[in-house]
Amino acid sequence: MEELAQRITDVMTEIKVAASQAQSDLSQNVSSQTTSTQAALQRHSEALQRALEALVTAVASGHQRVADLGLTTSVANFVRQWEEGASARVRSLQAAHAAYCGRAAAADSRCSAAATAVRDQRRQRAAARVARVRDTIAKIEEEKTLMEDRLSKRLNDWVETETRLLEERLARHAAAERQALDDRLKKKMEEVEEERKLLEERITEHIQQQKLQLEADEEEMKQIDADLEMSEEVKEERVKNMNKYGKEFEEGTSSVSVEMEVFSKNVVEVVDHINNELMQVLHQAKELIE
Repeated sequence: MEELAQRITDVMTEIKVAASQAQSDLSQNVSSQTTSTQAALQRHSEALQRALEALVTAVASGHQRVADLGLTTSVANFVRQWEEGASARVRSLQAAHAAYCGRAAAADSRCSAAATAVRDQRRQRAAARVARVRDTIAKIEEEKTLMEDRLSKRLNDWVETETRLLEERLARHAAAERQALDDRLKKKMEEVEEERKLLEERITEHIQQQKLQLEADEEEMKQIDADLEMSEEVKEERVKNMNKYGKEFEEGTSSVSVEMEVFSKNVVEVVDHINNELMQVLHQAKELIE
């Protein structure tokens, strides 16, 4: 029993020694781990501090760069230059349109004047031809009357002469002579009548040709008037279309100018709003980080 008690005592002693040693080792390990952990935390804290300080510096630098950038002013200048250039191009287009309208109006005036001059010349030539034809017809009619009078007078004179000669010869010659004279008189009258008919046919044919020419000239004058009227109608329609186009063009360019002004204003406002929002976000981020 004593030996057993001794052995139990020894075992308990060894257990106490082992427990004490284990506690000592554990305490040393915990202390070492705590020191290592604290050192690691310190290092991480310092690194995080440096990172946050760098972030704050970067945010502050970005904030300053945004402030120095003057985005609103730059965009406003760009938009103003763009608007000035666009307005200059619109004004140039308007000037070109006005010049084109002026040239078109001048061309219309020249065309109208030329058409009127051509019409007047054609009318004058046609009127001159008509006058010549009418004068020719009158002269032919007059010549016809004079010729008929001359033929009638010649025939009457010849008949009177032959009759007088016949009467004189009748007193001296026999009935045979009278018959011969009658035959010559009849033949002469037939020849004169044939010549008169031929002359009348020629005169009638010539008069008919002159009348046809007169009708053609009068028809040409009517066609000239119709062509001129059509030309005037075409000119009026062209002028009407030009005025309509000019009005629509002016309205369109005015609308473009107004829309450009509104667009420029909206762009500047939007950029200014975005710039303010960005500055505010950067400022809030800086405050939160600090």
